Amino acid sequence: MGLDEFINQLPEDDQSAINYASLPELSRLTGPEASEFGQLWLEWSSERVLDIVERMVSLCETQPDVEFEVIYKQGLNHPDPAVRVASLKGLEESEDRALVIPLSKILKSDPA
Repeated sequence: MGLDEFINQLPEDDQSAINYASLPELSRLTGPEASEFGQLWLEWSSERVLDIVERMVSLCETQPDVEFEVIYKQGLNHPDPAVRVASLKGLEESEDRALVIPLSKILKSDPA
């Protein structure tokens, strides 16, 4: 299972419950897969995206073998401030030095 399977399992209606048991399948996506995911979630409600990101952060706390860093990086560009904040929480332990510039921009100009 992977990105395609996760997407295929999502209910079309934003108000319908999501099967979060498949979230680990999004662990360690490639850069292109994360970009695709970041484009797809622009079609979803901000509440749905926020719920997914928050559940990913919680999952990382209980299952240290899962990793959603590339998805959190996509979340830094999401139009909803709550999604950006949740994505920042997911990146708390990141050691990626490439985050310095985008995080500096967020600190300077993001109202969230």
